[in-house]
Amino acid sequence: MKKLITKDSRLVTPGSIYCCFIGDKVDGHDYINDALARGASAIYGTKDIDGVANYTKVDDINQKYIELSQNIYNFNQIKNEIKIIGITGTDGKTSSAYLLTNLLNHVSKAAYLGTSGFIIDNQTLEYSGLTTPFAEDLFLYIKQAYDAGCKYFVMEVSSHSLVQQRFGEATNFKFAGVILTNLTPEHLDFHHTMEEYCQAKLSILNYTDVDSKVVINADDPYFYQASLDKNVISFSCDLNKANHQIGVVSSNLNGIDFYINHQEVISNLIGDFNIYNLAGVLILFSYLGYDINSYKETIANLSVPGRMEITNLKNNNKVIVDFAHTPDSIEKVLQMISGYKQGKLIVVNGCAGERDTTKRPTIGRIMDQYADVIVLTTDDPRSELVSNINAEIKAGITNLNKVMEIENRHDAIKFALQQMHANDIVICLGKGGQNVQYMANGPVSYIEQDVINQLIKELKL
Repeated sequence: MKKLITKDSRLVTPGSIYCCFIGDKVDGHDYINDALARGASAIYGTKDIDGVANYTKVDDINQKYIELSQNIYNFNQIKNEIKIIGITGTDGKTSSAYLLTNLLNHVSKAAYLGTSGFIIDNQTLEYSGLTTPFAEDLFLYIKQAYDAGCKYFVMEVSSHSLVQQRFGEATNFKFAGVILTNLTPEHLDFHHTMEEYCQAKLSILNYTDVDSKVVINADDPYFYQASLDKNVISFSCDLNKANHQIGVVSSNLNGIDFYINHQEVISNLIGDFNIYNLAGVLILFSYLGYDINSYKETIANLSVPGRMEITNLKNNNKVIVDFAHTPDSIEKVLQMISGYKQGKLIVVNGCAGERDTTKRPTIGRIMDQYADVIVLTTDDPRSELVSNINAEIKAGITNLNKVMEIENRHDAIKFALQQMHANDIVICLGKGGQNVQYMANGPVSYIEQDVINQLIKELKL
């Protein structure tokens, strides 16, 4: 796709604007000649540069970059015509955003942006690959959604994007709705402490006003204090005093059944965590002006690709795909499944490279606690050696006799499926519904469910 503005000189095309950022390893000013050679029409930076006629020095390059992106894609003209919904938290962002988008598509037209891509009308469009993109892509996506007739733009909001102020001035960017899901240890290589991480997540509230509908999970200890604000909408499954009380009727491998106040909700979604996800979504949906009782059948059949996606096989065997990749989400998933298993639980998993390393032994310990067989493999290794990543995971595993290491993820899943006897469950964690793996040489195409479907056919399962 032709870039009208970019901060990567390699993406400059004739007529586009180039903004020079100074990063930890690279100084964008060093690539001005490259941008000129590629046809940049204007260049902005923060250094004094002589001899470049179309170069402009600015005090704040990030703000200028965002301002230019907003202007190029007419954000100031359309922002009041499309409601932007932001969902943040450690776990549940993708599920919540995807569920809300699907639900809103039954009453209007909505776009989704997040880990699963950029989606309008069930079509995945060209996408930058970031959970929350930088301005040059974000405001393009909002414009594309507006041009497609969308009334809602539902997006996952990462803590990185909030710290890096990718939305620009809070006075010029407002979320019509917000959901804060939960907070568990993640990205501490970037945020350093849970307090910093929490404050980063809560800073999404800076992008709201009195008309914004803010829904907060009051059962989360980090978000509890924020949930007490009279201007937010809180919900709780525990004994916390909240605006909306959630009463759980049942939760098993067949689905969930719960009440929001006195309204019953039945869903094919699986897991207690999906009670929280769906409750937050439905509460926001109702505050946007829609009656959830009118959409009971739709709600019952909502699903999220790659999130607790179950395939039933012969001999009462099951294979499950889930995106869980944090200690908290992995523990919740494995604890739930182990409570229902009749045979062995076989886990296929790895950890992402060039990301928080402190969680790896913890993930190993959790898998050791619940799994009968652990198959360690690649997640998104990037430039890290898979053997080194897995060594750190194994540091938390006491019973190494249950561990098999198979670097190729396809082969790892094949091995796991071949270990199944009657009533066994294989669960593949970490990739979920993503469509690439990030390897040492860059992204390669990879869709977990497609691999599983092909192996089921090949192995006649």
